[in-house]
Amino acid sequence: MSAYDDHNIFARILRGEIPCHKVHEDDDTLVFMDIMPQARAMRWWCRRRPRATCSMPIRPRSAG
Repeated sequence: MSAYDDHNIFARILRGEIPCHKVHEDDDTLVFMDIMPQARAMRWWCRRRPRATCSMPIRPRSAG
């Protein structure tokens, strides 16, 4: 396993160094819109903690 890169894009977004369109933010998580979505309204979900992790983009469920 390689060392954690605290200068990766997600760490920089979490620190506020790179702007994002926030959907939800609290002490534990940040959810923001994908800048190049492959589906309508794709979002990224990131935990706020050392060595933060981000999940795959969240796609809204289709109605029906």
